[in-house]
Amino acid sequence: ERRVREAVVSTQSTGGMANLLVCLTGNTELKHLSVNYCNLTIPSGALLAELLTKSTIIHLEVTGNELQCDGTAQLIDVLGTQDIPLKSLLIADNGIDSHGKGNQRGPFMTAKVIRRWLTCTQYLELCDLRDNDIGDLAARELMDGLTDRVTAGLKNLQLLVTCRIDATIYKTIQSLAKKSKGGGKKKKKRKKK
Repeated sequence: ERRVREAVVSTQSTGGMANLLVCLTGNTELKHLSVNYCNLTIPSGALLAELLTKSTIIHLEVTGNELQCDGTAQLIDVLGTQDIPLKSLLIADNGIDSHGKGNQRGPFMTAKVIRRWLTCTQYLELCDLRDNDIGDLAARELMDGLTDRVTAGLKNLQLLVTCRIDATIYKTIQSLAKKSKGGGKKKKKRKKK
């Protein structure tokens, strides 16, 4: 009996992603899936979402692909509507910007989907959106999502975004991540003798 707990995949197409979905559906051992730099495009977002609903993956890395706004929104929309215990999503450098061809929505609408997810997920610890030119409006939406998390008392979330946004928004995002309630116990200070 073979058990797969971690997979690093080199699939170069949406067809390869569909085959991966078939192979991993129902896998209860896989916890970490890395499909970085696999030329995944917009349709792969829905396939990845489907895979997450049929597996036990808690760490997903899709950095360096071309999911763009639509593929990212397809993936995250499922995360926001189903109770999927994803702890980390690394989706840096995926063309989440206003330049993508074939996008139905832009970065602001994608950020609204991400915000809905950020405000309801109790599991997420890390979301990496760096190297995506999301712009100030989308960044403000993400900032508001972090504010919602702090208000709701959800545990700490590290949200990484590009520094190519308004400096005040960038700093606020960084400080809000620190203000979220931590999930662990605080260490007691040692008393002086």
